Amino acid sequence: MLEVIKAACNRHGIKFVAWRCCWATPDWLTTKEDLEARRAAGRMVVLKNGELLTKGGCPTHPENIRQEVEGLIELAHKGVSGVNLDFIRYPGEGGCFCARCRSLFEKRIGRTVAKWPDDLDSDAELNNQWIDFRADNITYVVKTVGEYIHKNTPGVMVSVSGFDNPVIARTSVGQDWPYWCRQGWVDVAGMMDYRDTLAEYKDLISGQCSIDVGKAKRSTSIGPSCWGNVEQPALLLAQMIQAAREAGFDGWSVFDFDERTAKLLPLLATGPTKPVHGGENALE
Repeated sequence: MLEVIKAACNRHGIKFVAWRCCWATPDWLTTKEDLEARRAAGRMVVLKNGELLTKGGCPTHPENIRQEVEGLIELAHKGVSGVNLDFIRYPGEGGCFCARCRSLFEKRIGRTVAKWPDDLDSDAELNNQWIDFRADNITYVVKTVGEYIHKNTPGVMVSVSGFDNPVIARTSVGQDWPYWCRQGWVDVAGMMDYRDTLAEYKDLISGQCSIDVGKAKRSTSIGPSCWGNVEQPALLLAQMIQAAREAGFDGWSVFDFDERTAKLLPLLATGPTKPVHGGENALE
């Protein structure tokens, strides 16, 4: 399938960025047998109440780390224009609290956490150390992949799908994407700006323009598939694209390809992507 998509993109002069769901193991990405094997090997996220999150892999499991790093590097060597790291984060504040994560965390801080995991919430200093621990686990993969790709497959772009608020992103899911950009590991920060009103969207991207991302480019991901009942979705999409241009974003994308966006995308050619002077689009 990858070769088919590459060939189609080449025919039309389109860059092909391969999208990868990092850490994710939902039913539509794997088989029941594979999920059972992962569960038996302790590769799943353990929630605070001890339950397994079957749709998320633990970011400290060596096999999960190997799979993410090698999978992304393999994609970079297949002639794509770039790789996009989506779900490059923890599934939420509720994980992971497995025995391995506890052991690694206690080794890092040099002491035992008496009441696990309750002390992580009641002790402010411990909580900050826990936040740093989780962020470093995700950062390790981004750093390893980013450095390798830029050194060994020059010209292949590395992009990430980031939470729209980087402070909350680092605290809640261990995703420190502005830092990744400033370190040069990431070329494009694609912010998941899935608001369904123009006012909220403008307010959101206005704040994002002040975030230091080093030499990386900013891209806003507009999410019609996440909107509720919007009266004029095509108009709203066009207005958001215009707002992103006015705010100075380097690019925009539409998330994701479903029944709604399939109807909206052709309409963009009548407005936001209509060829202008010299046959060029208003936004590359």
